[in-house]
Amino acid sequence: MIAFEVHRNGEKICTAGVSAGVMTAVLSWVGGRKHDEEAARRGAEHRDLTLHVGGLLAEGDDAGQHLRWRDDQLKRGDSVLIRVVDADTVDTPTSTEPQDPELAEKQEREFYERLREKYGNSPR
Repeated sequence: MIAFEVHRNGEKICTAGVSAGVMTAVLSWVGGRKHDEEAARRGAEHRDLTLHVGGLLAEGDDAGQHLRWRDDQLKRGDSVLIRVVDADTVDTPTSTEPQDPELAEKQEREFYERLREKYGNSPR
């Protein structure tokens, strides 16, 4: 299977992959005065640089299950390397979250309503 071999500051931190589904490796930065003020107002932890490695299973009994390998804080100067590799096995995710059928239904309904508003009820 295709997998992501993720390194941080020269150290391998995980090999993540799914045989069928979706894989993501995301670096995010959120900042600026308004963000900082809002975080302070809520008493929230300031999390401006993050690395997320996750996936979504698409087949089998666990289809729809969200997987997470990493959610790391980063700092200036950190380096992240993501190698795309073929792997027979991958690391066990640090967390799994089953699909929420009610949330999926709500999201489908919202999508349907947006399309119906855009295109109306008549087929083309």
